[in-house]
Amino acid sequence: MGVRRTLELVRKSVRYLELTPPVAIPANRKMRGRLKQRRCGPFCSLPAFHQRGLLKRHTIIAGSAVGTLPPIHGRQSRTYTASRRWFTIRASSACYGSGVSTGWFQCEVSYALCPPVHAGALELEEGTTMTTQRIRDFLATRRPDGPCLVVDLDVIRENFHAFRHAMPDSAIYYAVKANPAPEVLKLLAGLGSNFDCASVAEIEMALEAGATAARISYGNTIKKERDVARAHALGVSLFAVDSHEEVEKISRAAPGARVFCRVLTDGEGAEWPLSRKFGCVPQMAVDVLVYAHQLGLQSYGVSFHVGSQMTKVDAWDSALADAKRVFVQLAKQGIHLQMVNMGGGFPTRYLRDVPSAEAYGKSIYQALRTHFGNQIPQTIIEPGRGMVGNAGVIKAEVVLISKKSDNDDARWVFLDIGKFGGLAETMDEAIRYPIRTERDGDEMEPCVIAGPTCDSADVLYEKNLYPLPLSLTIGDEVLIEGTGAYTTTYSAVAFNGFEPLKAYVI
Repeated sequence: MGVRRTLELVRKSVRYLELTPPVAIPANRKMRGRLKQRRCGPFCSLPAFHQRGLLKRHTIIAGSAVGTLPPIHGRQSRTYTASRRWFTIRASSACYGSGVSTGWFQCEVSYALCPPVHAGALELEEGTTMTTQRIRDFLATRRPDGPCLVVDLDVIRENFHAFRHAMPDSAIYYAVKANPAPEVLKLLAGLGSNFDCASVAEIEMALEAGATAARISYGNTIKKERDVARAHALGVSLFAVDSHEEVEKISRAAPGARVFCRVLTDGEGAEWPLSRKFGCVPQMAVDVLVYAHQLGLQSYGVSFHVGSQMTKVDAWDSALADAKRVFVQLAKQGIHLQMVNMGGGFPTRYLRDVPSAEAYGKSIYQALRTHFGNQIPQTIIEPGRGMVGNAGVIKAEVVLISKKSDNDDARWVFLDIGKFGGLAETMDEAIRYPIRTERDGDEMEPCVIAGPTCDSADVLYEKNLYPLPLSLTIGDEVLIEGTGAYTTTYSAVAFNGFEPLKAYVI
């Protein structure tokens, strides 16, 4: 019995479920003591399903909770949103999925329900996917050969409007490095976006897409002096710095330009932290901006980046506190800053739900009011992943499925795309992409997933195995979702003779 058939059976038998407060009593005795309840939320007994004829290998997981769940094992309770959906998955001795707290769990075969903490009626719904119908139609009609990325511009348009609505007082500077496809840049330029560029080439792409130089920031703190001069000649007058030496280059190559100094952050809570490569400590930022003022530049503001794929909505608070201290110290010296560049870090959804743009907007505004009061400066945000990540899907193919020994528990599934073909962010398994197949209703089994190249580093997921259908076979196509950002730009040129990742924008 497939997942869709099971869901229909549930709908026919129990259209609405009246839910009671959770009790940690599994429906199947084999599950007792084996469930990691902290990872997936509390379970309750649902004996009615035993009488409805559902197979024991199907687990029903509710993902719609409102309010705060009670403490489990003495730990602090968590708060969840009501944006989750119901979905079904097929379970075996090792069943993987996500529940209320969106994590991994293991269980014996049985049925389980993660209910809200209060009574109420909820309708069962199927799980969500990031593959839009437009992308499905494109793949079905065009049938592109080899791995390829397909990006849906409608999703990017929706994301832009979501950011604008959530933070109406902040200027949006799209991080071009996330996906510099001309169609993407042209769309965003037409919507009124500004652009955060890391190189002269990206500046020229933004200009070609229709942006004016006044809407461009040269946000890389590591620039050749001749590149600063070229950007200045193109009309760009806003530059990032984080050292005295960078200030000197800009003062020579772009006299009178506006500069903002990047401050270090700890990156706690980010799935892709940015380390200490960029920025300086707040006190040095003060010194750098004083030096810029002395050299005839306009000390314009402060910037920071909380880390990529940041899932903590309050991560901006401490960075804004640092920014305020820089503002105060410079004001004492007669230098009045005007702008805070709050960077990117806004996430896209992979295997876990993420807060909405509105949630980030509310938290950031509150932090601004806390630290700047009624004198909030001009602000900039630089969404990249959050703007385009969920707009893209990579179509790939299974090249080989094998084991390393007869008694090996895990299969190796080799795809025709890997780290060097655009999935570089699987390094250290930092980003775990949702992978869809046409066989997702079948029994699942944890696998190692690897790329096709003759490089031993080209393994995507091995430390934490990835669940794929047991029935998956060579030649099957898979869809790797959430790949609209940082894929084509990371794709190597002809490594092992494999072509760079092809991209289609629809």
